[in-house]
Amino acid sequence: MRTTALVAAALSLATQVLAGTQGIKNARIESRSAASGVAAAVKAEIASRPGPAWIGWSVPTQSEDSSCCWSSDGPDGRCRGCQLEEREGFSGTTQKDGAEPLESSGRVRILLRVEGARVGRVRAYSEDCPLDAGGLPLVWLEDVRSAESVAWLATQSQALKRVLREDEDRRLREHAIFALTQSHEPGAVDTIIEAARRDPDAHVRGQALFWLAQTASRRAKDAIRTAVDDDPEIEVKKKAVFALSQLPKDEGVPLLMSLARTHKSYEVRKQAMFWLGQSGDPRALAFFVDVLKQ
Repeated sequence: MRTTALVAAALSLATQVLAGTQGIKNARIESRSAASGVAAAVKAEIASRPGPAWIGWSVPTQSEDSSCCWSSDGPDGRCRGCQLEEREGFSGTTQKDGAEPLESSGRVRILLRVEGARVGRVRAYSEDCPLDAGGLPLVWLEDVRSAESVAWLATQSQALKRVLREDEDRRLREHAIFALTQSHEPGAVDTIIEAARRDPDAHVRGQALFWLAQTASRRAKDAIRTAVDDDPEIEVKKKAVFALSQLPKDEGVPLLMSLARTHKSYEVRKQAMFWLGQSGDPRALAFFVDVLKQ
């Protein structure tokens, strides 16, 4: 019985690994259990691998859209899929049939590129997105809990200065924030809001506000509206106005009309007017007619 149980457990793990890594090519795949925690598993793998490698896992996602790469450079037209070893990870050359799944896979892969005892990149792709790992090892973690995935990503999104150059550090935080938007865990939104408020880099705060608007969280509206008033950088204020335009229209349009009428900043009022004009909402047209009559 004990041997049977061990065989069944091994087959179950193999099935999970196959499901999580299906569609990933050009990778030397190894599997590990993260039952002791994602942070501990990642730390152990980083310590044992001086050379470049990828570490990955998958968790349920709230997103109904596919997070993947597309390119029109292929000889047969559009290509779908991502090359992980491209610097930004956005070169789509792995699947040339142009076919996109009709439904979301319901899961997202979190992928980390590690080298020299540190994490250098964080990526998030739908589980149905074809990937090319560039011939590097891929350590696939099983038994990953969503809350632990969010907690690990939160550590990467924090405004901590590492040994990276400033632009690399900024990109790492940006991609960690995007990965957090794919999670259905409540703690993910908390971390994105914190980045939108406190990250020292204005560009990262602006990106956090944009992604916050995509989360469909009830707290997103208040956090974005606060940034319009309180962020010290006018460029971030403008990005916050744009983020409001990305909210559902019943939430975003009234806020934009209010800003266009009453905000003390001319730049904010101008941005609000512009995005109202792009909304196509009948209330925006009525608003402009009313303004012209005054």
